[in-house]
Amino acid sequence: MDSTFLSAFLQNVLMSVGVVAAVSLIGVAVAWTKKLWAEAKATNPDLFAEVERIAIMVVDAAEQAGVTAIIEDKKEYALDLAEKFLALQGIVVDLDIVVAAIEAAVKNMKDDGLEMQSLKSKRLGKK
Repeated sequence: MDSTFLSAFLQNVLMSVGVVAAVSLIGVAVAWTKKLWAEAKATNPDLFAEVERIAIMVVDAAEQAGVTAIIEDKKEYALDLAEKFLALQGIVVDLDIVVAAIEAAVKNMKDDGLEMQSLKSKRLGKK
């Protein structure tokens, strides 16, 4: 058997398996994030409503900063801002919870097809 053919065949098989594995890992990560966020919200609804409000605000800020090319990594920027806002308010939560809140805010924004102005209105309770 031609080694070039075998090499190309194995490369295609591995690429296909890699895509399936990546999609599966993303699905697991999304499910884990949703579960973690739901459990956290159930323990202290008022606290996590504030964390959620801050997450929406920092995602909005990261989107704006990304559009204007002020930053390179929106997720890192949002996480850093969230940690600073939480610290200013004396709120101590696990970093995984903050990440989950930011991921949820991004997902909700994408699911709802919201633009930045609509996200602001949602955050402020306007329709």
